[in-house]
Amino acid sequence: MKLPICCKCHYSFRWRSAIKVLFGWKRFICPNCKTKLYPTAESRQKASFVLILPLLVLLLLPFFGISFLWTFIIYFVLLASIMALLPFFYTFVDEEEPFW
Repeated sequence: MKLPICCKCHYSFRWRSAIKVLFGWKRFICPNCKTKLYPTAESRQKASFVLILPLLVLLLLPFFGISFLWTFIIYFVLLASIMALLPFFYTFVDEEEPFW
């Protein structure tokens, strides 16, 4: 698993800067070559589908008899782990792509 890289200069981004981009879903400027970068449509689609997983857990666990407290604990642990790993699955391009 590698962090995203710039498509022009192949600069490897830090985890912290990749997280900032994920919360904005907007353009990102490479600190090395100053190129405007955008997350690929495929990366944004993967992120959308992966972020639905904690919501499904939140809705489905009570049906299996798990208490409300444990459901929320599992939900937040799952959400935090997904958010921590999400930058490793992103790729960037220099032109904005449509979402679908």
